[in-house]
Amino acid sequence: SNKKKTKKRVRAFTADERASHRVIEKQRREALNERFLDLARLLPGLAHSRRLSKSIIVHESIEYLRAQRTMCLAAANEIQTILAENLELIAEVNRWREQFHGEKGTCQPRPLGEAVVSLMKLDQDVFGTFPGGFGDNSQADGNEDQTEESHKQT
Repeated sequence: SNKKKTKKRVRAFTADERASHRVIEKQRREALNERFLDLARLLPGLAHSRRLSKSIIVHESIEYLRAQRTMCLAAANEIQTILAENLELIAEVNRWREQFHGEKGTCQPRPLGEAVVSLMKLDQDVFGTFPGGFGDNSQADGNEDQTEESHKQT
């Protein structure tokens, strides 16, 4: 089709509008920089850094999160083994009680706390792939709800 391309009209901003925009943009940058510093304060590897950059903070955050996830998955495996051993020991105690005291199944496993249950489900977390990169990538994969849900889980 031979449609004429129309030029976008460029709006001339007034001095007051430009000044207002500069103030708003400065506030946005300061807030973002403060969030970067908050993130850096959560990273033990940066505790003694003399000079921080956003790139270093993001890189260290990624490395720290990966290491924490690996450690949590290993801990969940150990907990699973300990829970299995615990159930075997409880069954043995109950057998002994029944055999020597005539009591039936009086020993029960303790219910798991919320933190342990959450740790045991860590391997089920879903992570986004973000094929569209930054910005509005919901049209790239068509699963904005799933991506949002996986973001909440991490």
